[in-house]
Amino acid sequence: MKQLCLLLTLCPALAHAAPVLDRPQTFEPLSRTAEAITGPITITQDAVVFGENVQVDLQPLGERDGVWADGSSTTAAQLFRVASDPGTLLNGNTICGADQPLRHLAVRQDESYGGWVLTLLAFGGNAEPQGIASPDLCGTYAYLMDGPVGATE
Repeated sequence: MKQLCLLLTLCPALAHAAPVLDRPQTFEPLSRTAEAITGPITITQDAVVFGENVQVDLQPLGERDGVWADGSSTTAAQLFRVASDPGTLLNGNTICGADQPLRHLAVRQDESYGGWVLTLLAFGGNAEPQGIASPDLCGTYAYLMDGPVGATE
């Protein structure tokens, strides 16, 4: 099931508007990358907590249209500037690797084959990312969702 759901982030059948996270919501890791590096995340419009206790403040930059998934057409993602790099997370890993600090996060949600996936895209550069092809992309992390968050259809 996890492998099928991981594929959903690569070839979504139906994308919805980015989640509007006006209250804290926790998402369990779906991808192996998320399991190994972040663990569960709790996210709102102004903060993300990785695992159980590493909080990073976020500055919302708004919803941006772009190509936010491999093989995808233009969709919306919610973009954030990160106040500070979270440093070492699970298993001694960092979200962007040892050579660059986390600077931006993009959050998107997709429905495909009846399942919902929240994807967190991490970027290490100072320039505002425009999509998955942005040169500063340093990781993508997939999480299970019970259903859409703040989606408009």
